[in-house]
Amino acid sequence: MPEIEHTDRIVNYAAGARTFKQDKLRHYNLSRLDVNPSSKVQINGSWTWSPSKRTGGFPSRDGRATAPSNDQSVLGGYIPAQAITGGVTYAASSRLVVTARYGYKYLNNKDNNYGQPNLPYVVYQNSALNLGVPEPFAQGRLFSNVTSTNATFADITTRHNVYADATYSATLFGQQHTFKGGYNLSRATEDLNVDYSNGYFQFYWGDTFTREPFTPDRGRYGYYLWNDARQFGKVGGYNQGFYSQDSWRPSRRVTLNLGVRLENEIIPAFRKDYQGIKLEDRLLTFPFGDKIAPRIGGAWDVLGDGRWKVSGKGERKLRPVL
Repeated sequence: MPEIEHTDRIVNYAAGARTFKQDKLRHYNLSRLDVNPSSKVQINGSWTWSPSKRTGGFPSRDGRATAPSNDQSVLGGYIPAQAITGGVTYAASSRLVVTARYGYKYLNNKDNNYGQPNLPYVVYQNSALNLGVPEPFAQGRLFSNVTSTNATFADITTRHNVYADATYSATLFGQQHTFKGGYNLSRATEDLNVDYSNGYFQFYWGDTFTREPFTPDRGRYGYYLWNDARQFGKVGGYNQGFYSQDSWRPSRRVTLNLGVRLENEIIPAFRKDYQGIKLEDRLLTFPFGDKIAPRIGGAWDVLGDGRWKVSGKGERKLRPVL
């Protein structure tokens, strides 16, 4: 199911109006296969392919700024994305059913890395006119030599999910019980690399630098700031949990659901250190004993004919205070 989008943007600059064009192409493909090799086994799998591509860039709508000097038509980017799932259901008997599922997702959100000019990105925070600044640097406020060169070279996120559970039905002391227990694992990673291709500079013409703790100072024409806007790092964390529950029918009209869930979670940090302080790879760790969630629920068939039902449930999560 492809999707095509075309946009025209008209910006009214002081030197005249200019039109910029942008095209986006998004794909969405879904494939699924279900197999029943026997009466007791069901297998399914699917693949989703959903990349997108952008051609053309847009400058700011602010016509007071200088029109971009770099070619906007070559800007853009490609974002690959896909997901894979698989599952198995095994009916071992009329009382026992076992299931297992797996899922994988991939996304590299690296839009805006095509056609970037091989120049530093310069922006005037105030006017350089009437300051004796040499040409061609004598430009007005909001001047920029090119459009923003902030590019995402990589932003890869992956996620793996595993689920396994079993359901068993039994009659104990004349009462119906449906026991269910399972395990799940979710692991996520991100690999990030975002930067201005050749630096980002802000020029403050005619101004004095007064930021603490530095002594106020200025150059002949003012001062400028170099912005270190790099974002990079690769991390991974995971969450896993166990649960068990019992759907118990002490009578024909009453059902009680009793269970508990335990989780273990690790949340990492992008940086290995900060201001000279070493950060552990596993910045936040919650062991199973810190994340316990008992739960209780019930339903009552008021008249016994299935037309009126009163139900409720409650859950308490025990977590440490950071």
